Amino acid sequence: ANDLFTACNGAIVTASAGSASQRSCGIYVYDTLNISDGATVTASGDNAGADSYGIRTTDIFIDGGSFEATGGEGTYQSHGIWAQSLNLTDGEVTATGGAAASGPSVGIQINGWMTVSGGTVTATGGSAGGENDSIGIKAGAVNGDDGGIEVEGGTVTAHSGTGAYTYGIQADN
Repeated sequence: ANDLFTACNGAIVTASAGSASQRSCGIYVYDTLNISDGATVTASGDNAGADSYGIRTTDIFIDGGSFEATGGEGTYQSHGIWAQSLNLTDGEVTATGGAAASGPSVGIQINGWMTVSGGTVTATGGSAGGENDSIGIKAGAVNGDDGGIEVEGGTVTAHSGTGAYTYGIQADN
């Protein structure tokens, strides 16, 4: 989707990418993913010559739905969720990074702000290769912009996998 992908009113969406010589991505939305009103979205990447993502997008808004994203095995990196922002008002988010042969594995990577004001977030990093990180949740600034994690309600659980450096949560703010 170029701009917007919306799942609502109890919709069920399952997207699985196949093996790729470069990037495998279950869902790629250039701008915004909206999940609400009991919708269930599941996305998974597969083996990739470079990067594997469950989802790669700019902004994610979840209010009353569930989202599960799993990165596959990437030669360079694997991410369950890779986005600029994630805003959870109510619902459930589960993200798992896959194995990365020579790079990082991250459950949720947010290159700006992750805001949780209700619901549940569970993120797990996978196996990172070389001298790289396995991180449950990574949130922070990119290009000098502000970023981090803000939890005002709900539950956030983060676990690393294995790697040279492991972090449950790594955040700028």
